[in-house]
Amino acid sequence: MASRDEILLRSAKMHLENSLADARKGLGMAYVTPEKEARLLADPSAFLDSPTEFPLMLIAAEASMAVKLLQDSASAPSAGIPEDAFRQVEQWVDARMTELGQRVEAKTLGLRSRTIQLEHAVKSLAATRAEVDMLHHRVEISEETVAHLVDDTESRLKEKLQVTMDAHMERLRKISDDAAKLAARTAQESARREVQSLVDSIANSRAKSQSDAAKLMATFRAHVGEVRATTGLLSAAHNSVDIMGTRLEEMESALAHIRGELDDLRATRAAQGPGKTVTGRFSREDVWGLRASGTTNFQGMDLKGVDLSGLDLGGCNLQHAYLSGANLSGAHLAFADLSQARLVQADVSGAMLEGAVLSRAQCDQANFTLANLRKATMQSSSLKSANMSEANLEGANLSFANLEEACLDSAQCDQAYFTQADLNKATMKSCSLKSANMGGANLQGANLEEACLDSAQCDGANFTQANLNKATMESCSRRSANMSQVNWS
Repeated sequence: MASRDEILLRSAKMHLENSLADARKGLGMAYVTPEKEARLLADPSAFLDSPTEFPLMLIAAEASMAVKLLQDSASAPSAGIPEDAFRQVEQWVDARMTELGQRVEAKTLGLRSRTIQLEHAVKSLAATRAEVDMLHHRVEISEETVAHLVDDTESRLKEKLQVTMDAHMERLRKISDDAAKLAARTAQESARREVQSLVDSIANSRAKSQSDAAKLMATFRAHVGEVRATTGLLSAAHNSVDIMGTRLEEMESALAHIRGELDDLRATRAAQGPGKTVTGRFSREDVWGLRASGTTNFQGMDLKGVDLSGLDLGGCNLQHAYLSGANLSGAHLAFADLSQARLVQADVSGAMLEGAVLSRAQCDQANFTLANLRKATMQSSSLKSANMSEANLEGANLSFANLEEACLDSAQCDQAYFTQADLNKATMKSCSLKSANMGGANLQGANLEEACLDSAQCDGANFTQANLNKATMESCSRRSANMSQVNWS
């Protein structure tokens, strides 16, 4: 009869062998052989790189070692196997088998999931392949159909094109025939019209010829009358020529007298020496004669009240000349030098004075209406009560000039210089003073209604009691200017 220890040893060994068989069966790993177990016991590191073999081989090796330990314990003399050892072995085996079962179950689920995915992929691939085959078949059918349609369409188009061409050719033939017939009819009609036109033209020409002949006869008669009148005029002209000859002789005598006077004048000037002032009263004819002889120096001449209108005195020297009451309207005085000349009550309206010099000239009550004084120099000139309305004073220099009660209505004074000028009670209505320099000017009581002083420089100017109603002063500089009692309304 077997002892108790032998029975426990057999039970434990059988339990372990059954557990190992279940593990092999569950995992389907028949390759866990006694040879591999022996290799694991001899060198466990040989299975470390195998994630599937190593856990199972380790469990099998531990089970074999446990069985061997039980056998060694049973075969030892006077050695007993305690019951706690068998319980520990059973617990260890159960824990290991539970862990192994969980791993087996997880791997089994993973394998099943991958198997299902592969099956779906295979089915999808098969379906795709079937669709590709079907599409390939349809494409082959479509290519054949398109080829048939192209051939059929080409043949139909050729037939229709031929029919259309035939129809057009027939229409062209008809049009050509109709055009030939129409041309023949048109030629006949045109010839008939031309003949009729010629007949009408001949009739009209006959009537016109008769009318022209009557007009020519009337014209001839009129010319006869004109010839007779011309004969009388020629006779009168002969008489006029005789009279003009007499007058010409008188003019030649007068011209000889003027030349004598000019010679005397030259002799006088030569005796006076260069730079001396020409004295004596002169007439318009004297001035004209001097200019005709090339004289440009009229310095100090007494031309008071002389009519010099329209004369060309451009560039001439008229310094200290006496021109009070003289008529210089329309005269050409561009760049002439009139410094310190006397022009009191002179008429200089419409005269050309561009670039002229009138510094310190006496021009009180002179009339400069519509005169062109562009860029003229009139520094320190006296222009009291002078009329300069509508004059062009653009860029002119009137610094320190006396313009008291002068009239500059509608005058063009853009960029002009009125520095320190006296414009007391001057009238400058609608005057344009854009960018003008009026620094320190006296404008007390001046009338600047509707005047334009945009961008003007009026620093230090006196505008006391000035009328600036509707005047514009945009960007006008008025530093230190006196604007007291100014009328803005």
